[in-house]
Amino acid sequence: MIAAVRNGFVYDLYLADGDVLEGFAHWALLKPGDDLEVDHAAVHVERVLRIEGEHYVVYGTRERLH
Repeated sequence: MIAAVRNGFVYDLYLADGDVLEGFAHWALLKPGDDLEVDHAAVHVERVLRIEGEHYVVYGTRERLH
């Protein structure tokens, strides 16, 4: 996880469908309204809560791709 922090930000990503991805590294600081790809699926960021340092909790909605 230390390498991930050096290369960007570390998140615990909580998704509306109940999935949780702990230690998810992302190169940029996420903000509400952002979209990103997680496991080849689009995720829309709903809320970002700062916890400490460069470790954040993000709540998002996974877009189902057909």
